[in-house]
Amino acid sequence: MSAVANQLLARTAPIALGLRVGVIGSEHFRDWVCGVLRRDHDVSTVKTWPALTVGVDDPSLNVMIIEAASVPMMLSATAAEALSGISLIAVAGANRGCFENLDNSSQITLESADWWAKAKEQAVQRRLQEFAGLGNALAGEYHAASTPDHTLRLEDGGEVNTVQISTVDWRRAAGNYVEVRVNGGSHLLRSEMHAVQSKLPRTFLRIHRKVIINMTRLAGIEADSSTRLFAAMASGERFPISRGRRNFVRSRWEELRHHQH
Repeated sequence: MSAVANQLLARTAPIALGLRVGVIGSEHFRDWVCGVLRRDHDVSTVKTWPALTVGVDDPSLNVMIIEAASVPMMLSATAAEALSGISLIAVAGANRGCFENLDNSSQITLESADWWAKAKEQAVQRRLQEFAGLGNALAGEYHAASTPDHTLRLEDGGEVNTVQISTVDWRRAAGNYVEVRVNGGSHLLRSEMHAVQSKLPRTFLRIHRKVIINMTRLAGIEADSSTRLFAAMASGERFPISRGRRNFVRSRWEELRHHQH
């Protein structure tokens, strides 16, 4: 590879310091990609795995670079959920295949001298969006405490019922609807999550971009073998807690437990 190409590959981007990158693929692929990454001072950590099923278990990664030919045609639900917590999934190969349904995936062309510079720029932009999203969530949570609704209007098959907000276990995005769980039953509201959140009291917390839970119905916070965190509800459901909201959810959980005692 030419000296000019090497300089482009190692080109730094402002604010991209401390990136933690995972690499999955064949031995030749891993060695070559790692050679590029280790010349970049913006990369603090590089981890490698030969298989996707192992590599997705590290929740600290910002970027995952994957050789498309080394992964299965179909992603398991567990793998897809774990990958959704990483800022950027950069897929090298003829097509993104099973990654096309992931919003955070992008195709890269290793033949291009500046492939890493472009991928890094995307990762930085996605990290900024994540921080902005968390800020909006915190602002929305603060606003929700001041102007909450106390009742909820539900329509099922033409029948209208009004329930107390406090009886709602959780709400989850379902396309153009929001699924609401009340007393073991599910109901669909035609609404968007941000509109729903603005009307909820402070006992409700958004733990994931798709899930809002009633903290008074939270039984505990659990971790699995890969250190991912889940909200375990008293009703038996478990919902993943997004990486950017973990500390906030823990803090609110400890606060709630303190008041209960």
